[in-house]
Amino acid sequence: MALTPGGRYAWITNTRGLAPPSDNLAVIDTLNQIPVAVVNAETLPQPPSCATGGRMGGCRHPAGIAINPCPALANAVLPCAARNGDTSGSVYAYVTNPPTNNPNDTTASVTVIDVNAALTYPSSSIVSTVLLPAGSLPSQLAVTPDGTQVWVMDDTGLIWVIDTGLAITSPNTAILSRLLFPQLTAFATADGTNIWVTESSSIILTNLAMTPAFGIAFRTGTANFVGVGLLGSQAWVLSDLKSAGQVIVFNTDPSCGGCPVVDNPGIPVGGFPIGIAFTSDRTLALVTNRADNTVSVINTGLRAVVATIPTGSDPIGIAIQGPVSYTPSGRSTGMPSVPIGFTVTGADASLVGSVNWEPFGNTTVVQTTSTLSTSYTYAAPGTFPARVTVLDKSGATLLTETVPIVVQSPLQAIRTAEGLSNLALSPSSLQTSLLNDLSGAYAALEVGNRSAAFNDINLYVNQLTNYVKSLLTPSRTATAALAEGEAIAAALKPPLPILGAGQLAPEGGSSAVGQPVTFTAKWTVPDGKSWRSLQHVDLRLVAKEGDGDDDLRRVAGAGGDGNNATPLPIALWARFNVGEPSTFQLLDDNENVVGSGEPGSAHVLETSTAKLYLADSSFQGSGPTGPSVTVNFAVSFAPGAIRGNAAQPYQSQLLASDVLQGVQGPDQLGHWTVRPVHHD
Repeated sequence: MALTPGGRYAWITNTRGLAPPSDNLAVIDTLNQIPVAVVNAETLPQPPSCATGGRMGGCRHPAGIAINPCPALANAVLPCAARNGDTSGSVYAYVTNPPTNNPNDTTASVTVIDVNAALTYPSSSIVSTVLLPAGSLPSQLAVTPDGTQVWVMDDTGLIWVIDTGLAITSPNTAILSRLLFPQLTAFATADGTNIWVTESSSIILTNLAMTPAFGIAFRTGTANFVGVGLLGSQAWVLSDLKSAGQVIVFNTDPSCGGCPVVDNPGIPVGGFPIGIAFTSDRTLALVTNRADNTVSVINTGLRAVVATIPTGSDPIGIAIQGPVSYTPSGRSTGMPSVPIGFTVTGADASLVGSVNWEPFGNTTVVQTTSTLSTSYTYAAPGTFPARVTVLDKSGATLLTETVPIVVQSPLQAIRTAEGLSNLALSPSSLQTSLLNDLSGAYAALEVGNRSAAFNDINLYVNQLTNYVKSLLTPSRTATAALAEGEAIAAALKPPLPILGAGQLAPEGGSSAVGQPVTFTAKWTVPDGKSWRSLQHVDLRLVAKEGDGDDDLRRVAGAGGDGNNATPLPIALWARFNVGEPSTFQLLDDNENVVGSGEPGSAHVLETSTAKLYLADSSFQGSGPTGPSVTVNFAVSFAPGAIRGNAAQPYQSQLLASDVLQGVQGPDQLGHWTVRPVHHD
């Protein structure tokens, strides 16, 4: 038996046939627990010797089935990989077909079936057949996690390795290799490289690059190993001890090169254990007991049977349907204006017809998608029962589920971040700094200063980001505190520019006092507007320890040449005015115009901290009504721009206004350092 990805359909091999005999697979709808299709297992007809069904009567029948967890895509994502020549996007099942007991019948094969097509065209969904050498007895099989290979167990003591891409595009060349195990009873692989193999009284750990003779084995004279399942790096081996079976857990021992070692003396289960599967959370192992007609449920942590479930006659295979769940993508809390993502996990995307999303859970469908994820932005704080309904292609309901979503105000979110920061970091200077940033943001929001709050939250996010990156062992609490801060920053982020966007070159660098430097600013207005709708474009260099907008104005010391002056918060404020004619201006840090003139003139405009050279300053619009204007500001800095003999760093900013008195900025676009002149 095998489940489709997501677990909606179970595929079951009819090993004993029906009356009249058949060579097919039953497909069960696991949601409604009803059969929905009977699918042909191979293209060969039943031989004449087949009369009443069953292999003993000479009938052909499928023996094993595996379904590829990865669709065939050209650009597959991890853990899936692209396959040789097959980019159809289909999901495939692989079915082993051994020959009958008729001596004249030696044909064995692996058929490849299109899982989705089989629901509509069950009698014609076989897409290819890989023929095995005459005399092969294929039984169980498995697909590697990346979907590129299917491994087929042959009861003659072989494992066939088949390329899943070539099985579609070139079935005659699809068999890549074979591995020889004379007493083979079962095998399992977790990564497509390392192989756990059981023989009658031994377990072997080997890989594709090694012959079994070089594999590392554990042998015993008492056990009869008949099956194996993998739990991480452990092999859970089924041992048939006649009336009572056991599950023996093996680990690998690094001291002997990774050889198998017994991890426990054996977990008693029912008679003739034959199949094993693990729940998705890996906490339970379920074992089919063929002689007892039961399933043993083992707690993998306790290594003990915690329940025994009666079944029908002769249970062999087992598969566990993974959970289908509906969760927010990453966060169950959010803030107004910040999108929250939603994802349905565990469902078979290939079977989905449509998905209805109800963010308020009030039967009002806000979005309908064909995918299993979306996002929604709530406008106001509150708690909302977000609901999703997933429909299949026939319109039947696959899932209806509701999750609570809490939308906080930024003030509430800051308090949440404070609590997480207290938990994430023991008392330290970093914790104190983070809490100070959050307190500053909270205080700024209380008086309506979203810009200041946004700056404080950005400081919090930057510090916490560096801390999280430095951790050798990830901290869920610190990561949650960071996510909370990032969400607050997204909520407080200023709205998109209404006047356009600016660019500045160079974005960073330095110049000495008196050294000429040209800053090139480019401003682009939104679509449909002309650069001539601008009133002016300003370039400012603002000292990093001040924001240039407070009331603190530091001036050069009286009496002297300015070498001992304390730098002003704004070392340079140069303005380009759009007009007829267009002009340049130099302003002081109070936005008073110190001087103005037309580009190309011989005038030099000057403050105590900078000079603007009109002869070398210029502008160029992108046509008379184009969207952008490029402005060259030719400047140098005076001794008043530095502190004594120390270099002074500045933030480079652009701001713009338009004829309607709209203002955008200042936008920080770079940094610049003014150095003192060094004399040799």
